[in-house]
Amino acid sequence: MRPAIAEPLSIIGKAWNRFWFLPSDPTPLGLIRIIAGAIVLYVHLAYCLELTEFFGPRGWWSQDMANRERTGVLYPLSPLTWDKQPQALRLPETPERRHALFEFLRRLPDAPSERIARLVVISTIYQKLDEITERRRLFSEFASLPIDQRSSMRRELRDVGQIIPIPPSFFVFLEEAEGLITLLAPAPSPAFDAVLDWFQDLPPGELVPALEFIEKLPKNRTERLKVLDEYEFWNIDPRTAYATGKTVFSPWFHLTDPAAMKVVHGLVLIVMFLFMIGWATRVTSVLTWLAALGYMHRTPPIMYGIDTLMAVVLFYLMIGPSGAALSVDRLRARFRAARALAKGPAPWAEAMLAGPRPSAHANFTLRLLQIHFCFIYAASGLAKLKGVTWWNHTAGWMALVNPGFSLVYRHWFESLVLMIAEFRPLLALITGGFVVFTIALETTLPLLIWSRLRPLMIIGSVCLHTGIAILMGLTPFGLLMMTVLLAFFPAAVLRRPPTWIIRPGESLTIRYDPAKPDHQRLIARIRALDIASQVTLQPMTIAKVSVVGKDDLAKCLCRSLVLVQAVYWLPGMTRVFKA
Repeated sequence: MRPAIAEPLSIIGKAWNRFWFLPSDPTPLGLIRIIAGAIVLYVHLAYCLELTEFFGPRGWWSQDMANRERTGVLYPLSPLTWDKQPQALRLPETPERRHALFEFLRRLPDAPSERIARLVVISTIYQKLDEITERRRLFSEFASLPIDQRSSMRRELRDVGQIIPIPPSFFVFLEEAEGLITLLAPAPSPAFDAVLDWFQDLPPGELVPALEFIEKLPKNRTERLKVLDEYEFWNIDPRTAYATGKTVFSPWFHLTDPAAMKVVHGLVLIVMFLFMIGWATRVTSVLTWLAALGYMHRTPPIMYGIDTLMAVVLFYLMIGPSGAALSVDRLRARFRAARALAKGPAPWAEAMLAGPRPSAHANFTLRLLQIHFCFIYAASGLAKLKGVTWWNHTAGWMALVNPGFSLVYRHWFESLVLMIAEFRPLLALITGGFVVFTIALETTLPLLIWSRLRPLMIIGSVCLHTGIAILMGLTPFGLLMMTVLLAFFPAAVLRRPPTWIIRPGESLTIRYDPAKPDHQRLIARIRALDIASQVTLQPMTIAKVSVVGKDDLAKCLCRSLVLVQAVYWLPGMTRVFKA
């Protein structure tokens, strides 16, 4: 390859590999796992309050309905052009009228030719616009008569016709009407009028396709009823569908016993807690993701942004080494390394205690999270540009006064909103500023967050989601979006302990006897928990492990080690440092 071409390609290839596969610290993934796991656990804890109402057999979205959707939802073929596709039937909007129409279709004869013969009168009624009202009235009055009276009426009209001229077409009309009346609901009734209104409301070009649809219904009654049942339920002709049913899974499709539901839900909560703390993360991450999907698949109507975002974040935490840092798994690995060092030199154990090992796997997962976050922002910003309320600056006001989301039901908030509404310039400033800030942030962040403006973009995103959490009540969603932002932070920043929670630990010198097995186990625990390298070990012949200059080993370690400071008050913590 020519150098003029090879050199740029080499530069691009190296940049690509550096972006995706440069080994990086997995600490951001560990911190995201802890916070996201806590949010996921909180969301599913909330289900405990109304578990059967959400997922029970007679819940808000019943189990029968969920299973019917899972096994029977229809997927029609998508057109290859943007032209408007004709619908086989223009169905009535109200459920009552739609049901009346399908009941009429279910009573059709098996033979297609006989169906059309019964429907010939429809063309007679609606062929002349100026005569529709009179023909409808005559047909309705004729249909409301009992069968014997309709027959006697025709005979009497034929006798009268010998004296007063009556067009032969009128007698043909009555004979055709008789065939249609047998298919309709009794007249007068709403169901009777619904079918006639449906035919009358069809546009001129859709009457013939409607009659062709009726003619082409299956001859076999069982097949025809199945087609009509599916059509009425899904509003799609099943014969035009290329696939049926959803490829989804959930134990909630099958659980019906309340006690069993509580047991399964309790086990799920335990698994989610173990995932949050990072215990057997490679297993619990998969189980947590599958369990969360199970709740979403069972009751789609209760889903909103937080559920979709949970599925995305849990998926990336599942495929990435989210348990390689800030986890129980990491502590167990450190303990094994410390035990190995107590027996003699072990280079792998020294590397393990030095900190989480950077890996290309961690960097690849973080990049996926970052890019997905950018896509979310770009899609949201571009979608807002299509919304009228964002162009006329009313979107922010609608969010403020929407009782389904905002705090408008609070007296103080209602007073604040009314005060803002009284001053038009202030209202315009707030709503317009909100719109400009939101759209500018969401459309520019996907590009600028890769530049030196990353801190500014992160601050703007935190402000946006804090406002969403407070003003719209979408607190879990806002917190989870801010949690994903941690993927953009350097690992070195995230590894620093927060001084407002944990004070800098003091250096300690601990004496122990390496020949005693109980001393080895205790020192292994201490080294495993000493993530800030605060402890200096002095091996010597001594009766018990002690801290130089301190009396109580356990209390001293609990109050000094950075990792233990935040939880030293928990019952039994001092037992960790008992020999």
